[in-house]
Amino acid sequence: MARPKTVALDMIGTTFSLDRLGRELAERGASAEALPLLFAQTLRDYFASSYAGSYVPLRDALGSSLHRLFASRDLPIGDDEADAVLAALTELDPTPGAAEALRLLDEAGVKVIALTNGGTSLMEALLGRAGLTDLVERIVSCDDLGISKPHPAVYEAAREVSDGELWMVASHAWDIMGAAHAGLRTAWISAFETEYPSIFRAPDVVAPDLETAARAIIDHPD
Repeated sequence: MARPKTVALDMIGTTFSLDRLGRELAERGASAEALPLLFAQTLRDYFASSYAGSYVPLRDALGSSLHRLFASRDLPIGDDEADAVLAALTELDPTPGAAEALRLLDEAGVKVIALTNGGTSLMEALLGRAGLTDLVERIVSCDDLGISKPHPAVYEAAREVSDGELWMVASHAWDIMGAAHAGLRTAWISAFETEYPSIFRAPDVVAPDLETAARAIIDHPD
């Protein structure tokens, strides 16, 4: 009999696309191409706060980075406009293959956990909007843990609520690296970062989208 499997699925940028946020930037003159920089700066400050022992929610780090991004382009925005941009986080659409992946995993009896740097209420809103709530058994949020991925404690929190073999699925190489060092099996979605860093431990599965990754995990030998 095959061992049970659990998938810890990253949400922001993996299950849900950030394109909507990019359109908000473009509408205010910053261009959609500013999105990768905004996301990278947000994660830098978010990680730094967490590892310094002064955790702040990802949304707060994004708001801070948003003001700095616009100021650097001589396009300062007020708090109301920044709040309008941040509100787009609740309107992110699923990435290609995300819904299909969750349905495949559900049909195969694979437990799915949302393992996210985002807040629980945001994840509930996104999953509900996409009609995917019933396909995710539990949300493990870094806001509730008070520490960010890729700290080992976050992956351990997922392990505590998993059944059998635990897989981390993400489009962020740093997330895959953290999970691998915590002893999880890993599947990296290559559609966004394109090339996996050579300094990181290689993932068990590389897939162009979540649906392909789900099939590979289901078929992967124990």
